[in-house]
Amino acid sequence: MTSDGKVEVSAVKEDAGVTIRITDNGMGIPEEYRGKIWMPYYTTKPQGTGLGLPIARKFADALGAELNIESDKSGTVVTIEFG
Repeated sequence: MTSDGKVEVSAVKEDAGVTIRITDNGMGIPEEYRGKIWMPYYTTKPQGTGLGLPIARKFADALGAELNIESDKSGTVVTIEFG
């Protein structure tokens, strides 16, 4: 993310539940990585474990929520939908 980076967090109550959305204006997840980010142990960081997103998705599943990520060159949006 650049020095003028921005992260926005919102929560919206909907008829079926709650949606939490985390948005940033960083460089996004490169296209060649997008299909791999949910795979355990997949990382692009030298000190990474590759477990963060797979564990987050398992937590979401256990809570009956859906965790999704959309990303392009203008940023990333993480959505967690409960209900």
